[in-house]
Amino acid sequence: MDDNFKKISQSQERIKEMFKDLNLSERLKFTYPESLNYRISDQFNATVNHMKEIQQQIAEQKAREKQEELEYRKAVLNALQGIEKNTAFLSEVTLLLQKNIEKQDELFQLLVEIMEIMKSRTNEEAESKYRKVMRKIGEFAGDIGTIQTLYGIGQAVFNAFQSLQK
Repeated sequence: MDDNFKKISQSQERIKEMFKDLNLSERLKFTYPESLNYRISDQFNATVNHMKEIQQQIAEQKAREKQEELEYRKAVLNALQGIEKNTAFLSEVTLLLQKNIEKQDELFQLLVEIMEIMKSRTNEEAESKYRKVMRKIGEFAGDIGTIQTLYGIGQAVFNAFQSLQK
């Protein structure tokens, strides 16, 4: 289309040059053929539409990037919360072991069984290990605070396993 436009412009210039000596150039007006106006209009509309498509693609890309950034921030926050819970868990375990010196071996064995839940390959296997360790905690001969803490740790580990399976 650009070559056609140049050719028409060159032709127009040649026509003006020819009529310049005749002094008719002031009275003659060159008009573009109607079909050329439609071609230029169509090309302009196509260009505008293409620009709109590009703008839409850029807006969609920005929206995707914004969503990815939001998801990344949520993941980082979840990881930090997990770290916080883990450190709280370690404090609880340390307190349990220090508080129950005479039952440290039994407590340690229960804690190991609780952690074994995380090694499960399926949800059914994890649930089976969870039920088994909960029965053992119920049979544990210790103070109520220790038993409640063990139940809480067992529940937290089981919930963590389930959330990782989703």
